[in-house]
Amino acid sequence: MTTFLRAHHFAGLQPGPRLIVLGAVHGNEVAGTRGIERVLAELDRGDWRVERGALTLLPVGNPLAYAQGTRFGERNLNRRLLPTDTPRDNEDRIANLLCPWLGAHDVLLDLHTFRSPGRPFVMRGPADNAGALEPFAQAAAEGRFAAHLGPTRIVEGWMSAYAQGAARRRARGDIEDADPSYGVGTTEYMRRCGGYAVTLECGQHDDPATPEVAYRAIRQAVALLGLAELPLAPPAARFERLR
Repeated sequence: MTTFLRAHHFAGLQPGPRLIVLGAVHGNEVAGTRGIERVLAELDRGDWRVERGALTLLPVGNPLAYAQGTRFGERNLNRRLLPTDTPRDNEDRIANLLCPWLGAHDVLLDLHTFRSPGRPFVMRGPADNAGALEPFAQAAAEGRFAAHLGPTRIVEGWMSAYAQGAARRRARGDIEDADPSYGVGTTEYMRRCGGYAVTLECGQHDDPATPEVAYRAIRQAVALLGLAELPLAPPAARFERLR
């Protein structure tokens, strides 16, 4: 049984944005963990330092699932991510710690991998809107952030697609995950708190290149937000956008 989360927090003496980076929200997706560990080693050696704002690195978002080598501990941490006064499982207990941490930051980079072969991609949120499903007012900043992370495939429309699936499940009488709020994960919760966030899918689980994708994205995020004196690579000239 796991009993704690371990985060590493670096705060500069000058004001700036607050970035949080997550790895292993799904325990069998370890590219983010390896990328974060590499960044932590650089910081420990003094290769560079956080000078403005704050950087929080959480190498393992779901320690139980990570120890098991499984996607979930007791359920999917990246669904129905909300704090609760009546935690019922491992993921509820994690959410009660993780959600306040997300709310204390301005920007989230959540690092994942996927099972099937394919190119890395970035999942971003909606256009600015005042709708009931996912109101948002930082689409421009989030789009700029997504464009600088490295991958050239951008995917959007998660919450609206999930809401359509939830409606179909309700019509069939399948009520367990038929509420659109069940689709709320780390990035959706971060937007609800007033920040912006992206999920970076670094590639296939077992691809040895995925930790490098994660590592480069973290450094790009730090450089773009001005937290440290790191070189910033320009965004690609062309992106593939999928909805």
